[in-house]
Amino acid sequence: MNDSDSGLTAEQEEFLRQQAAAHAATAPSPAGEAAGVAAQMGERGPLLPAEEQMDAMMAALKAQSEQIAALTAQIGTMQKQQAEALAASGGPMVTRYAEGARDKIAAHVTANPDAPAGHFDELTGAAGQLVDAAAAIAKDAAAGTGPVEKAAAAITRFVSRTHVRQWGKHIDWSAALDDVETVVEEALKLAA
Repeated sequence: MNDSDSGLTAEQEEFLRQQAAAHAATAPSPAGEAAGVAAQMGERGPLLPAEEQMDAMMAALKAQSEQIAALTAQIGTMQKQQAEALAASGGPMVTRYAEGARDKIAAHVTANPDAPAGHFDELTGAAGQLVDAAAAIAKDAAAGTGPVEKAAAAITRFVSRTHVRQWGKHIDWSAALDDVETVVEEALKLAA
């Protein structure tokens, strides 16, 4: 009669087992299907032609990017070496001549203590502006030559007009004016 705790006979239990096996054979489990799909996703298959082209383009772009980075590093090194060489030789020509003009003007001011009070103030101020403007254009050529030319014009105007009208003592400004003229020429070269 009843052999098991389920209340079914042995024949009934066997029949249910056979039915379950037949059902499993005809309808696979959803978990098995999910495992099959996951396995297929891991094994993708061959690349499409467009994907191969895209991979090749990406590899070429990466190589170009690395080359650009290497060139940028080389340029930085060369700029540093150039700056060190300029500093060792006294700096760019435009600043060397501007400082030379300022120093010559300062020497004339010192050599003429009998000048009226404040007579050389305008000149020494313009010489300082010339040095600052020369340093600015040496650092960045985009700064323009305007400030250099303005300071040079102020120095020239003082020497040729203001000094003669206000005091009139003869001072040979030719060396300082040569330096001022060279500063303007060097500034124009840098700006070009």
